[in-house]
Amino acid sequence: MSYRKKRLNGGPLRKWAFAVIVLVLAFFLLPWPVIRSAVLKAAIPLGFPREGALDIDVTGRCLLAGSEVVVKASADGVLRYLVRSGEWVRAGTPICTIRSEETREVLEEALRARKEELRAFDRENSNRIEEARKDLLDAYREAGRDLLAASRASALPDLAMRKDRETRVLSTCARIAELRNFLESSEEKRSAILREIAYLEQALSWAEVTVLAPVAGVFFRQVDGLEARYYDARELSAADIRASLDEALRTRPQGPSDGDRVSRGQILGKIVPEETVRFFLPVPTEDRPPIEQGQAVTVRTTSAAFPARIERVIDGKPPGYSVIVGSFELGLSGTETFPRYLDITLVTFSAKGLIVPSSALVQKNGTTGVLVVQKAVARFCPVEVMLVKGNEAVLRGISPETQIVLRGWAFLEGKRVR
Repeated sequence: MSYRKKRLNGGPLRKWAFAVIVLVLAFFLLPWPVIRSAVLKAAIPLGFPREGALDIDVTGRCLLAGSEVVVKASADGVLRYLVRSGEWVRAGTPICTIRSEETREVLEEALRARKEELRAFDRENSNRIEEARKDLLDAYREAGRDLLAASRASALPDLAMRKDRETRVLSTCARIAELRNFLESSEEKRSAILREIAYLEQALSWAEVTVLAPVAGVFFRQVDGLEARYYDARELSAADIRASLDEALRTRPQGPSDGDRVSRGQILGKIVPEETVRFFLPVPTEDRPPIEQGQAVTVRTTSAAFPARIERVIDGKPPGYSVIVGSFELGLSGTETFPRYLDITLVTFSAKGLIVPSSALVQKNGTTGVLVVQKAVARFCPVEVMLVKGNEAVLRGISPETQIVLRGWAFLEGKRVR
């Protein structure tokens, strides 16, 4: 029994020993190049560069502000637009009229009363005035005859006849003066009524005020209260911009309609004189890329990319934050509402070329390069580094088909890596 137990206990040991012997023999029987290749592959990573681009950018939500000019009501009353929203207008073009109904009703009632007074005066005095005009004409004729008769009687010796002719001339002159006074008085009364009618008609025209376009541009009825708030502002803070962004997110564009009652100073619309839009991007100062005034940049959104230009950068308002101010062409003339906020990526620099891990870059005698694989040996190849961003770099000087050492240890130059 003891012998059998020993045989059972020794069986597994012999199996393990046999396996180890087989593995050792297989290891030494394998070709050395295969072993070496496996070891190098595990220790030295190789790969190929890929074509692409890296950007220096910053992402955030910016506030948009154009050079809009608001149009305000110059009086209280009922509004009536004369131009359509989205229509181009010239400076001085009538935008709308504002009509005060209360004032107009009072003036129209007074005008009707004066016109009725004029008609009554004409009914009462037209016949008398016409008769007075005929009598005056007859009196002029009679005075001429009497004057001629008096001049002839002055040569006669009959004194009584001469006095009679003179008396008739004086009587006719008095009659002429009386008729003339009546006609002049009547005309004066009628002229006074006509002047009052003219004044009332002029006042009626003032009761309907016409609002003119202050500048040339595209007129929009919709407003949101942020028009031109920041266009000419010089000292801006990131806090102000963020507060305005919050307001823009909640604000719904609105404006009065035809027939609405408006008050003096109320905003009736806006005129966009140009398509240049200014953007204000608040960012932490530590995230702000190097940027200069007048620098050309690219603004990217989820659906488009367009060129822009930096106008100025305001740092330290408040401390730790910066405001990047720039402008671009947005094309507002075809839109009813003006977008006030936009999620953008501001690209300040972009480099295109071959992208490799930044760990692949090595230095040799002050020259930057990579280790390329030539006949399984690593060789130093100088390259032009366009941009290093994080763990990646963009370079020129090699082809996409060139195999490189992805972790560029300088001591590997001239050594076999495959």
